[in-house]
Amino acid sequence: MAIFPQLSILIGKKYFQFTTGFSLIELLVVLVIISLSASLIAPKLFQRYQRFLESEQLNNVVQQLQTQRLQAWHQGKSFLLNTANQQILILPLGWHIHSLSEFHFLANGLTNGGDIKLISNTGKQWTIHFSPLDGKVELQF
Repeated sequence: MAIFPQLSILIGKKYFQFTTGFSLIELLVVLVIISLSASLIAPKLFQRYQRFLESEQLNNVVQQLQTQRLQAWHQGKSFLLNTANQQILILPLGWHIHSLSEFHFLANGLTNGGDIKLISNTGKQWTIHFSPLDGKVELQF
């Protein structure tokens, strides 16, 4: 009788030996399959993660604009956002403003509406559109 990792079985007058575990070829085939599937899936995951980060950063910029609008309303002071004072917006690293129309955030909470075109660090262009009066925000890709 053999010792572990082999298993011997007596059937009739013959011993049949079975090895437990995996051969080197089987392990290599499994590793090749896993690495191929990882190489196909990883780029998609990284792209999805990058899109998620960009949308989070864009939402932060929109939140800053909404905060400016609400501060103007709560303080009872009108506020003007244009190319001269665009440094009020804190943009994510690598982002820049492509074009900016003048925004008037009035003391009564209303706005004149307009567009801000941003370019992300990946080169994708985003447009933040403010509706006139209520300042409802729409994002365009």
